[in-house]
Order: sequence, then C-alpha cells, then structure tokens
Amino acid sequence: QDRFWADPFLWSIDDQRHLFFEEYPYAEGRGRISVMAIDSEGKALSEPQIVLAEPHHLSYPYLFTVEGALYMVPEQKAARRVDVYRCVDYPTRFERIATWFKGVRMVDVTVFEHGGRWWLFCAVKAKGLRYDESLCAYYTDHPLTGKWTPHPLNPLVREFRRGRPGGRVFKDADGRLLRPSQDCRPHCGAGLHVRSEEHTSELQSH
Repeated sequence: QDRFWADPFLWSIDDQRHLFFEEYPYAEGRGRISVMAIDSEGKALSEPQIVLAEPHHLSYPYLFTVEGALYMVPEQKAARRVDVYRCVDYPTRFERIATWFKGVRMVDVTVFEHGGRWWLFCAVKAKGLRYDESLCAYYTDHPLTGKWTPHPLNPLVREFRRGRPGGRVFKDADGRLLRPSQDCRPHCGAGLHVRSEEHTSELQSH
C-alpha cells in the first residue's frame, strides 16, 4: 500500500453516511483529510475525496454542529494552531472561518456541549507535558464567538493509558459522559478505552 488511513469520524445527513478520516500518502509525507460515502454496514460506496489539504500535516477531523451548521477542527500541530472550518458544500467543501489558538501544540481537539457551556478536550505538548499522556480542558459560552478559558486544574489527566483523546464524547443511557481515550502504551493509538468521565464534577463547577 502507498498510504494509510486513520482517525475515522462518521457523519450522517438525510440517511447518507460519510466517513471523514486522515489519509496519509507516504510519498507526500503528511496527512490530509478525505471523505467517502459508506453504507449501513460500513462498506465503501465511493472513492475517497480530498476535503482539506494544507502544506503541513492534518489529521483527526473532528466534526460538530453549532446552530445547524457543520464545522470541522482538524489537528494541525505542525502549524502550531487550531483552526475551525465551516462546511459550505457537504461533504467535500470546508472553508476556514476562525482560529481558536495560535502558537500552541495541541492534538486531537474534541469539542462538546455540557452543563450550559462548550468544552474543548485536547492533548498538549508544553511545560513538561507530552501529547500521549495529557488531557487538558478549556471552556467557553459559545465556540465561535467566545474566548476559550483554560480549566484551572489542567492537566486533568497525566497518564499514558488514558490521557490523550480518542474520539467524540457522548452520553450513556443514564446521562453520564463517556470519553474515549487512547492507550498510548507503547505508542500513540495502541489501544482505546471508553470510560465514564471522571471529571464531570470539575466541568460542572467551572
């Protein structure tokens, strides 16, 4: 094979299912974001199409909605920034509309609404922290117009087996937050855990 795929995120609109993912051609030496249509059993219905490509590496195409519009926050730690892209022609066209962070090294940005606020989970490389061990949180009243404030207890987690985000935060039948996390022993993405979010009380109190 001349490439690998990673970081899949599924999105459905009007019974159409699309898989967004990192596509990494070895010859180019950097990742880009691609998409393809799939059926209910996960079988491909189309060839991959490029959604986003930059001069630097892109991965982890996290998707979320605000007021009915679809947005993407891809990882681009090589550029030391976190940009937000709005979907203008689903599923293949996204345009950059905002920059949340500059001069930072963040990976696997994961955004969700909880307790009347918007939250951002990520892994950070800074001040002795490493990507594969850290979980940091930020919050705002509105993800597109507000300013992200760091959680006073950052890093919330500092452990290789459960720090780095591994996908979308969701709720179980009892309303508990469930957070996928990567087991980075011995390397990034070696395993995946889904656990009841142990920091719910901290999120509610800030």
